[in-house]
Amino acid sequence: MSRRFPLPRIVLALLAGLLALTAGLKLHLLQTSPFADIVTATPLPILWLALFAEVIVIGVIITRVPSEIKWSVVTGFFAVLAAVSLYHVLSGKTTCGCAGAFEIHPVWFLAVNVVALALLMSIRPETNRSIRQWSEIRIPAQAAGTLAGIVLIAVGFSLSQSAWARDYARAHWLGQPIVSVPANIGRLPSAPQDCELRLRNVSNEERKIVGYQRSCKCVVPDEVVHAVIPPGGELPIRVQVKPTSLGRFHQRLLFFPDSPQQHVVAADIYGFFLEN
Repeated sequence: MSRRFPLPRIVLALLAGLLALTAGLKLHLLQTSPFADIVTATPLPILWLALFAEVIVIGVIITRVPSEIKWSVVTGFFAVLAAVSLYHVLSGKTTCGCAGAFEIHPVWFLAVNVVALALLMSIRPETNRSIRQWSEIRIPAQAAGTLAGIVLIAVGFSLSQSAWARDYARAHWLGQPIVSVPANIGRLPSAPQDCELRLRNVSNEERKIVGYQRSCKCVVPDEVVHAVIPPGGELPIRVQVKPTSLGRFHQRLLFFPDSPQQHVVAADIYGFFLEN
């Protein structure tokens, strides 16, 4: 005789699969693209927190957590996702980074999240528990320990992805000999604008830059192939910024050194385009 799966189990399995898919797409983008935060217009710590949050919710679904807590956590999470998707739709964003490198309009994620909430409401556990009985619900120690460990790892790793933490690690732990000075060009008109980036050689040896990669064709640097930076010196690089849209501007240039022992140097350009 075939085994019948109850509706709650089917719904939670579908939602866990959806979260696993979006988490996998985010992880692929974060691991393969040095411009993940620019592509998604979302800071790296937020992207990693979103990824870990999905993993934590999946963990709640598959571990032996009381059904009331499981339903509350999953419903609350999709309610937050729906609110974020609605904010992106109202603010005019064309992508939110929810699917990694795939540019999917937030209105589709809003629809999916609303459907998920409707399904969750259909499997809402019936309970006549009193407030005192609710307070007596306990999560198994093994499940609680696993989830707590994931939360701690998530928070610590996400904080390590902030710009300050990454710069500190490059300078003090990785021994990166070349550092960049970010360029903040403030408010920009609609016409192309010139700005200057500076690469600083913090080592006692001469260094070379042999090439670059840019996050957008709207950033056009001077030729930097085989540019030499003297010990303790700086290399100024003129960059022309071409406006592509109104609003916040954040792009990145990666500069490649001539030695495999040197780390790729990332230089960021910030600004804000105004309408004439």
